[in-house]
Amino acid sequence: SRTMKNLLPFVAILAATSATAQVTNPGFADTTSGVKLGKLTVGAYLDAYSGTSNLLGGAAFPYFVSSNRLNQFALNVAAIDIRYNDGTVRARLMPAWGTYIQSNYAPGELPLLEGNAGIKLHPKANLWLDGGVLGSPFTNESALSKDHLMYLRSFSAEYVPYYLQGMKLTAGLGEKSTIAVYAVNGWQQMQDQTPGMAGVVHWEYRPNARWLLNAVAFAGKEQQRLFPSNATRRLFADFYAIYQGPKGWKATADAYLGHQAGQGYWGQANAQVQAPLAKNWSLSGRLEYFHDPNQVVTPYLQGYSGFRTASGGLTLNYKPHARALLRLETRQFLAFNDSFPTPGLGKYAQWAVAGWTVWL
Repeated sequence: SRTMKNLLPFVAILAATSATAQVTNPGFADTTSGVKLGKLTVGAYLDAYSGTSNLLGGAAFPYFVSSNRLNQFALNVAAIDIRYNDGTVRARLMPAWGTYIQSNYAPGELPLLEGNAGIKLHPKANLWLDGGVLGSPFTNESALSKDHLMYLRSFSAEYVPYYLQGMKLTAGLGEKSTIAVYAVNGWQQMQDQTPGMAGVVHWEYRPNARWLLNAVAFAGKEQQRLFPSNATRRLFADFYAIYQGPKGWKATADAYLGHQAGQGYWGQANAQVQAPLAKNWSLSGRLEYFHDPNQVVTPYLQGYSGFRTASGGLTLNYKPHARALLRLETRQFLAFNDSFPTPGLGKYAQWAVAGWTVWL
């Protein structure tokens, strides 16, 4: 009918809008929660945990900064999220506390997951310029575990910048695609530690209602981990995909490769799947491999050069409330040399964690 023909364009626009809205990007801190007070949104987040391992005399699980304390009750992240957006100006402030901040932020650095402000550069185009402490576009996991399929983070997220200090220009390319270009101090640097700026390009694409594809590239001079006085060129490329399946099924995979002049290559790959079990219950699984033979980004802990480790894990998820999540996770690690301070040869490690997360 004529009425239906007139409605078809509207239906098409609505379908495209819902397609881009259904798949969120867990690599960034959530922007959908919180209490709206006009143009201001206020939220809060608390992630507590307790973990144990077969490590010998360790107070923290090595190679990780997220939820890494052992044999105690601890607070991983407690954060306040304040967001403002009037359509032409936007800002976000996320101060945070907990063992995640203590393990990762240097003394004197502001304990901010994000602290930035932006302005829309054109009244009709989706074009924004933001500056400050920006959320990191690398990998499919952020500091907020509630948005991840597993409680503990993958190796991938532990060895990329958790934030970027600088400026970001974002442009929407139609309904499905967004590109952002960053000029930053460097690889997770609030204060510039090497001469010159670093650059980041981030592309996000949603082909339909179930998929999100994400690609990021980094280029800049960085200090060598073993020789801090020597700064060389670092190149890095990261790609991940998110799948939102029917009836509660979810999946994601991430892979990246980095190279630093004078040190060599490092990289990783991981895949995760979440399956519904019953009302409010689900089970997640992950397989991953991390390859850093010259230890460009990973530390020497046992005196053996080269870090090459495969791991797998399972997480039981229980969601008793729309804003609460209880998770039990176990992980197994198998290294190619003696990388862990465990009984025997140190090639094998176990880790079990219970996490309790609530948010506003």
